[in-house]
Amino acid sequence: MRGLLIALTASLAFAQLRPSSSEYSGALFGQVIDLSGAETPNVWVKLKPVAPSQNTATVKTDQLGRFSFAGLQPQKYELKVEAPPGFQSVVRIVDVIAGKNIDLGIITLLILQSPSDDDTQPVQLDQRLASIRRIRIGSIAQIGPGESSELLRTALRTQLRQTGFTVVDAEDNADAILNVTAWSFWPNTEIVALAVLKTPDGDSLWEKEFQSRNIFGRAEAIARMLRKDVTLTAKSR
Repeated sequence: MRGLLIALTASLAFAQLRPSSSEYSGALFGQVIDLSGAETPNVWVKLKPVAPSQNTATVKTDQLGRFSFAGLQPQKYELKVEAPPGFQSVVRIVDVIAGKNIDLGIITLLILQSPSDDDTQPVQLDQRLASIRRIRIGSIAQIGPGESSELLRTALRTQLRQTGFTVVDAEDNADAILNVTAWSFWPNTEIVALAVLKTPDGDSLWEKEFQSRNIFGRAEAIARMLRKDVTLTAKSR
């Protein structure tokens, strides 16, 4: 069968939306949401073979953010979710197998960071970051099942210490408090975390968004980026 046959049925229930596969072709489907968990309708989703080819299939998500492709020749494909303004596009490599329906689960759109007016200028950081040494881990919020808040807290404690910070308990004095909110849309592997560093008085010092497939990678990314920005601030003084 030449090319790609597209199946998108917006009016059916999600279970019924699953495209059919045959003995000689495969199919895939998924759903696109934003960080709040809201469905994202009318988002373009493109699918093309990884191998050089002129064939590209394009569909729009339905009112519940769902999409599907059917009649796919067995091979590797690049799936791209064309994000609306303000969000980052998402690209995945999918290995389609004959006779198999592939559930991509939930694909979460991340907020696009606004570039500075002059990309040659470094990002302006709060100068108070330079004096941060003692950090208290504050609230750890997990939205969605599948992960443990306490496990993320333990991983953060370990990674912060390994990058040179002192992690203090609640009753001890701290230079800043680190709060993390993590969106874990199980069974989706794309897990997002928002890390916010505040002074003990509640002033915001630092805020970053991270994405990782596991708790430990997320904790490491937060600790390393915080250490990098603290060091950059100290050098700029």
